[in-house]
Amino acid sequence: MTLALHTLKSAGQDFEWYPTTPEILDRVGANILKRQRRYHSFDSILDIGAGDGRALLHLAQKANLGTLYAIEKSRLLVERMDRQILILGTDFLEQTLFDKSADITFCNPPYSQYEDWAARCIRESTSHLLYLVIPDRWQESELIADALAMRGCKADAISIPWEFTFERAERAARARVQILCIELPNGRADDGEDAFGCWVAREFAALAAKQEEAHQRRKATVSQRQAIVASGGDLVTALEEAYQAEMAHLQENYHGISALDAELLDELHIDVPAIARILRKRIDELKAAYWKLLFSNLDKLTRALTTKNRDAMLRTLTRHTHIDFTAGNIAAVVLWCIKHANAYITDQLLDTFDSMVSHANITAYKSNARVFQEGWRFRQEYERGEITQIKLDYRLVIDRKGGINTSEFSFNATNGMENRAMEFLRDLITVAHNLGYTVAGTPMDHQWSSGHVVTFHTTGTSPELVFEARAFKKGTIHLRLGKSFALALNAETARLRGWCLDAAEAASEMDAPLALVQRAWGSLISADPGLYLPG
Repeated sequence: MTLALHTLKSAGQDFEWYPTTPEILDRVGANILKRQRRYHSFDSILDIGAGDGRALLHLAQKANLGTLYAIEKSRLLVERMDRQILILGTDFLEQTLFDKSADITFCNPPYSQYEDWAARCIRESTSHLLYLVIPDRWQESELIADALAMRGCKADAISIPWEFTFERAERAARARVQILCIELPNGRADDGEDAFGCWVAREFAALAAKQEEAHQRRKATVSQRQAIVASGGDLVTALEEAYQAEMAHLQENYHGISALDAELLDELHIDVPAIARILRKRIDELKAAYWKLLFSNLDKLTRALTTKNRDAMLRTLTRHTHIDFTAGNIAAVVLWCIKHANAYITDQLLDTFDSMVSHANITAYKSNARVFQEGWRFRQEYERGEITQIKLDYRLVIDRKGGINTSEFSFNATNGMENRAMEFLRDLITVAHNLGYTVAGTPMDHQWSSGHVVTFHTTGTSPELVFEARAFKKGTIHLRLGKSFALALNAETARLRGWCLDAAEAASEMDAPLALVQRAWGSLISADPGLYLPG
């Protein structure tokens, strides 16, 4: 029996819930079964905005799924869920998906917010498959396109063969929607019963969970972990001690449960396999939480990485939750990060250069007499490598990176600026840092408004302009690069791509002073373990 919409509204818990139709769920279930042949057998599924859980139960029956997870904000709907559905969170805006381990993620978001929800699911999900039920105009969304590009998902890897409407649904809507099935790279999969499962079955013949107490403890530990970071001192030692204390408490609790009376456990209908999965998940999440906390506070290391590469490393760490959080392992992982950071530093400089290239933003070398085509022809020729030997001008207009936030949803922006625009400026500062410019402050230190100029200088007694930025509501950013920084960016791009053989040729081609080009030539840094290792 469906919970009436007027009941939700009267209780103040109507969060634009659109129950997914059986036709859509049948299509998703059939698609999951079809893809079973390509992967390990799927067992778990997470529904974001799960309503009363009907969609999860339908998919579980249709696709033979055994472990059901949900995120749902409405308490009334949560209370109506089947007992086999495990709640991983309430408000989606307050959750992170990096540590939510499910083979499949499904989401039918509020259509007034579908771009933000879909982009976040794509960016953060660790599932093999992500199913989204969203309006067919999603193809026009830059947010979704940017999220797919960040995860390396190409358009030809997305299947969108079905269209539906909600005109006759329980809650009518005129939106035409499509089902997107996105194959995410680096997804996680459960390898089934193993030594861990056998150990749990032997050690814990019967278990009873105290869910509310566990929930309250988890909320408290988040604050305690942040307090450790804020206190200063030896971060590695302090985090390792706190991790060991939490792990000991977790193991003590589950050993205590095994001592409960067998008749009582039977009366409480304890499902030992389900508890085993929960214990595995708790251990994985505890390790992942501490690795994430450490990584997010390694300022010297993360400052050398752009957002895309930093997030890629974080996903790698959280996937390998079998690594214990010890001082020795921390050193090994940080060294691994440094090794990959050095490989990334060159690529991310070139990626940043390419992201700023447009017909209006560049000039050709003196020896390059090529006439560039306008618009999309220029972009296609550049991406095919047919356009070379160019340099960025000092004044640039950047589009497709966002600008001043015009959305009513705060989670899409910081200090008035769209998050993707903020990320671009942070990445530009990262590249500047890697070219030897120690920039004072970050874009997040400023309040942004349309047309307002924000400048970034080097630190020290004689500050030098690195760049100034103005963001606009129409979704563009206007940049004025400092001459020294612009020359360094252009010179290193020329060196790395072989457009110039040496500094003398670059100085001639770019019509720049030889002494300044020689200083910029080969200035790209490499990460030094002695500078980055904590402790």
